[in-house]
Amino acid sequence: MYRNEYKIIKKNEKWITELRITQIQENAEFFRMILPIRIKYDDGSYEDIKVMNSVDDEIFTFISENKPEQIIFDPNDNIILKSSTTNRID
Repeated sequence: MYRNEYKIIKKNEKWITELRITQIQENAEFFRMILPIRIKYDDGSYEDIKVMNSVDDEIFTFISENKPEQIIFDPNDNIILKSSTTNRID
């Protein structure tokens, strides 16, 4: 299971998106893996990114020219046995 949170900040004419990925498991060790992420922008475009989730409660930072609108965790449902939430925090 994953609990994810992200926030979007404008700084010096750039957009900074911080994504925190937290694995939530009972009686299981942390599972290291590559995770697909989609960043949707306010102009309708999107960018697919893969990140290596190496530690629990890991924070990833993405910088863009376009304003991000939403982060989608595993947009194509490739992760088997996954349950997740992804929430924007302001």
